[in-house]
Amino acid sequence: MKKFPYSFLIILVTGIALYSCGKDDASKTEVVDPEEEKAVPSIRNISPSEGIIGLDVIISGDNLGSDKNDISISFNGIVTTHVVFDESGNVIVTVPQGAKDGDLILTVNGESSEPLYFNILPSITDFNPKEAKEGEQITISGTSFGDDKDVVGIMFGGNIEVDDITINDNGDIVAVVPPGAQKGIITVTIDGESAMSEKVLDIYRIYVAGKISLDGSWIATLWTNGVEEQLSEDPSAAHSVFVYGDDVYVSGYIKINNTEAIATIWKNGEVYMELTDGLLGAVALSVYVANDNVYAAGGEWNNNGYIPKIWKNGEEVFISDINPGIARSVFVDGNDFYVCGEEIADGEENVLYWKNGERYILESFPFDVGKNYTASSIYVKDGIVHVVGAIGNFVANSWAADTDGGNITSTILAEDEELYSSARSVFVDGDDIYIAGRYDKKAVIWKNGIIMEMPSNPNPNVISDAVSVFLYKGDIYVAGGDGTNTSLWVNYSQILLPSVGDASYAGSVFVY
Repeated sequence: MKKFPYSFLIILVTGIALYSCGKDDASKTEVVDPEEEKAVPSIRNISPSEGIIGLDVIISGDNLGSDKNDISISFNGIVTTHVVFDESGNVIVTVPQGAKDGDLILTVNGESSEPLYFNILPSITDFNPKEAKEGEQITISGTSFGDDKDVVGIMFGGNIEVDDITINDNGDIVAVVPPGAQKGIITVTIDGESAMSEKVLDIYRIYVAGKISLDGSWIATLWTNGVEEQLSEDPSAAHSVFVYGDDVYVSGYIKINNTEAIATIWKNGEVYMELTDGLLGAVALSVYVANDNVYAAGGEWNNNGYIPKIWKNGEEVFISDINPGIARSVFVDGNDFYVCGEEIADGEENVLYWKNGERYILESFPFDVGKNYTASSIYVKDGIVHVVGAIGNFVANSWAADTDGGNITSTILAEDEELYSSARSVFVDGDDIYIAGRYDKKAVIWKNGIIMEMPSNPNPNVISDAVSVFLYKGDIYVAGGDGTNTSLWVNYSQILLPSVGDASYAGSVFVY
């Protein structure tokens, strides 16, 4: 057996050991992972590319991650971490409060995308009040209004632009309802970007018909939200106002070229119907529009006094048993029209009403030239005819009857029949009956028979009168005056209507 030298064995073992160590070191280098390079996210698309606060936006791209807790998104510096993934791996984010136009940046594990521009649109979240009249303020709440009123535009219904705009400390827009504004949505425009309200702003107007004294003559006048409009240049008077749709009707009379008074209907400030020919004096004391028909009530003068007249669309309506008297008020209920007034017949004075021209007497009194019996106003509700006026030596009274003239009741309203009183207007709202009139020297309202004095001229020698009452959405409107000034009371608070005349007087109020 051949033997190897001992020195050779030592060298061989040492070489094997060194080889093994080198192999182990190489093996260890392969299993140790280097620091993993972080992937930078990139955005391919934002949908939509503009929107309002609170809108969900979908972001698609590359390297968006898979854990929503690793993601944050900046809208021009306003950061939100409230994100979710959809089934396709896109990121869905809600535009946060306070976000403004500018760069949208998505960050994943500290790595940020290149910015893409996102446009924040204004939005209207609310406005108050929900109804207003011209000249009143509307506070509009929303998002992305900014603080520069010079880039703010407001438009109300009817495409009426607002001139009076401010921004309050809360960032809300405060706009004054301009003349001509109509019921409709509100549009807010911020630096060219627009938003529309979901709800509708209800614009209402307060109309008062009456007359003013100019150069010794009475002139028919209509106040709309306190703005005076003269309806004629000739001697005239407006006694009643009614709004139907977008049209405003007024009844009264005009004396043209010193002729006899012509019973007249105005529509939107222009003469619409001349109900009489001017040969005999006449007046239209009341107007009511329903079912596209225009009704008027009044009288025409003859040698024995006035004769009651009722007109429908400019034509006289047949009245049974015509006697000297006058028709003072008209009301339409369904397909039936009702008119109240008074007459003298067979030595008696009758307070009565007509239904479709058919005569129903409410109460009769022996004729007395020194007494006064009037039926001034009529209102029909739930099958009951309500009429108010005065009896005897001016004592306020009310009547109620079925629509066919049955179950008549007569009620004296005055607490002291020795004092002058009169009931001039009646309005029924739900179960409540409101009556406007005068008691002693003061304008008053009776609500369900309980009297309330209206604020008026404190001078005890000045006589005030409430001639018309109207309810609109729970608010009480009363028109009247003291012979010099025309008053409008809103929920018993007095407003003096402006006038260029020496004196003014109201005949009717209507709110719509």
